[in-house]
Amino acid sequence: MDFSQVNSLVNKGSAASGTAAVGDSRKTLSDLDQADFMKLMLAQMQSQDPLKPTDNTAFLAQMAQLSSVAGINDMKTSISDLANSMSSTQWLNASGLIGKTVLVPGDTVGLNQGTPINGQVDLEASAQNVRVDILTDKGALVRQINLGPQAAGSVNFQWDGKNNDNVAAPNGNYTIQVTATRGSTSEALAPAVQATVQSVSLPANGGTQLDLGPMGSVKLSDVKAVG
Repeated sequence: MDFSQVNSLVNKGSAASGTAAVGDSRKTLSDLDQADFMKLMLAQMQSQDPLKPTDNTAFLAQMAQLSSVAGINDMKTSISDLANSMSSTQWLNASGLIGKTVLVPGDTVGLNQGTPINGQVDLEASAQNVRVDILTDKGALVRQINLGPQAAGSVNFQWDGKNNDNVAAPNGNYTIQVTATRGSTSEALAPAVQATVQSVSLPANGGTQLDLGPMGSVKLSDVKAVG
């Protein structure tokens, strides 16, 4: 269909049907829907030269356009409905994690009444020693834990909530730093720690979020393990 003649075809179609263009509301090409395409085709058929009617090829091409527009609109609606349904289902499933412990990447933990803090690091290669340092929020060393030689893979660690003098550290937020030593070189590793899910939310921009208290909010997709 020759879209350069859209306005003239619509006006002719309106005149032929005896309708007045009062309060005319024009649409751009991007706003045309299935009903608009059908009106345009009918207007074109009414306005065509009887001696030079539109051939079948052109007519079929226009029908294909109509089908494409309808199919794309239906597909967009279906995808949007599916995405909304998946987000709602994910949020409902995630709500079952409230009160449970999850393992997520992060280096901030909240110590509460001496409850042990569990964590994990991934080693790409074996190390002669893996050291875990527990620091206050101001950077002061509270506890240093040497895990000794470790093979490549996941390495678990635990802080019992006590300082280097074996005295219980006060409640509050602490930072975990992990270092792997290989010969004369040291490598800082990104830890993952366990935290309890306080609540679950579904932001307007999508993506289920877990509130982990001192660690803040993390994406559900960031969870490495549950329990």
